[in-house]
Amino acid sequence: MVTRKVPKGIKQESPEVLIVGAGPTGLTMAIELARHEIPFRIIDKAATPSETSKALALQARTMEVFFDMGVLQKIFNKGHPISKLNGYINDRPRMQLSLRNGVNSPFSYVMILPQSETEQILTEKLQTLGHEIEREVSLEDLTQGINEVEVTLKAKGRKSIIKPRWVIGCDGAHSTVRHAVD
Repeated sequence: MVTRKVPKGIKQESPEVLIVGAGPTGLTMAIELARHEIPFRIIDKAATPSETSKALALQARTMEVFFDMGVLQKIFNKGHPISKLNGYINDRPRMQLSLRNGVNSPFSYVMILPQSETEQILTEKLQTLGHEIEREVSLEDLTQGINEVEVTLKAKGRKSIIKPRWVIGCDGAHSTVRHAVD
């Protein structure tokens, strides 16, 4: 596959890749594409990042990826590593669950960090790579072709059509992308 290189910070109307959803998964994908100089756009229908936590813990493999991306120190600065969970009933200990269970990783524990803070760290990293999230942009329709995908986007009441080669659905449990491709 031949990629079209676009200077950092330049928005390409029909990029190589369209990422739908700017949560942790979409942001991680965007950072990796930026690191490998693959043209992309990342959109999210929300006007602002979520202020609530839909996820609370980072597993070992995620921390390995974050280490490779260069954001792990910021995760360590804000997060709280835990290696076991204790369960109580009526203030009496009833169980203890080890979170180390043979994980072959330098990060054999779980890092507690609200999703909103993970997103903030990843967004800052994406910005240092010269890219921004396009907010209040939604995917309205998607049609698959042989070498490209035709996507209808809606922003500020206006619709536009782009033709990326790839669409990556990172838009959550009720994914518009997944519904569009059935």
